[in-house]
Amino acid sequence: MTIELPDIKIGDEPLTSQQARIELACALYAQWKISMKQAVDIAAMPRIFFWEELGKRKIPWQFTPEDLEHDLQVLKELNAEKVAA
Repeated sequence: MTIELPDIKIGDEPLTSQQARIELACALYAQWKISMKQAVDIAAMPRIFFWEELGKRKIPWQFTPEDLEHDLQVLKELNAEKVAA
């Protein structure tokens, strides 16, 4: 999906496309409209950096079944790497 926004300034600085992505992701996540994975994808940043953005805005984490599935998959991959080593 492509969204076109008018040029916006925050103070003296223009709003970058990356800042707009982060703002959108945080807002939708805070309203429980999207999962953490979806928010991270929209924000186009690593999960840990998105967590920092949530913290700056005092937005609590939501832990959905999709998030649990992702975490379990990462643990399986890490365990497989450990066993292979």
